[in-house]
Amino acid sequence: MDEELRDALQRKADSEGQSVSDFVRDAIANAVFDFRSPGADDRVIDPKSLDPLERHKLALLHRILAQVLPENANGVEGDHDYQIERAQVLENGFVQEYWTEFAGIRAELTESQSALVMDVLDMFRITGYSMDEILKEGGVIDDVLRHRLTFRGFDHNDTLERHMSNYVAYLVKDGKWTEQEEFVLGPKRGNSHMPMVSTYSRMLSAYRAVKESRPRIDGPTTYLLSLEELERIAGIR
Repeated sequence: MDEELRDALQRKADSEGQSVSDFVRDAIANAVFDFRSPGADDRVIDPKSLDPLERHKLALLHRILAQVLPENANGVEGDHDYQIERAQVLENGFVQEYWTEFAGIRAELTESQSALVMDVLDMFRITGYSMDEILKEGGVIDDVLRHRLTFRGFDHNDTLERHMSNYVAYLVKDGKWTEQEEFVLGPKRGNSHMPMVSTYSRMLSAYRAVKESRPRIDGPTTYLLSLEELERIAGIR
């Protein structure tokens, strides 16, 4: 690349507190895995058109609700008049008012973003089990290593990461990765209070490299990592 672009890249990496190599690697990962496609994580679902069949179905649902709601209804479903008003908006095709139909619907967490969440939880499950096993065998795990290899959640101040955190809570409530239950469902709510996606993606790269470099031997504990392997992954963080 030309010097001007190279210098701009260096300045940007410096502002993020990263090496140029790490910054470029993150940018490529984000582009490939669509972690942050422009607007995908925080857009308002506001369709500019619905086909006649969709409008007809939604309008009928509003009219049915208008008939079955109790007279004193004032909950999230609204009352009779509100439901009739929503039906009329759809029947008349008032596009500018369609957003109300989707006010409670969030943008999708993409397949790749969901996979990242599960890969991160898997990684920390394995590092956690591995550290516990080393301790059982009389080894030493210092506090710094334990901290670096412990899941710290996602940033609730970031729209995408908050969405990912909600997915983690859903998975834990569903009986998966229950070792995170206290942190995710307790008072801390799985909030990292700082952006973590880039950090986790770098750690996953190191974790996968460690797994790929190991001999393929079947056994009940072959998934456990050695202290040296744990330190390699922790060093990335």
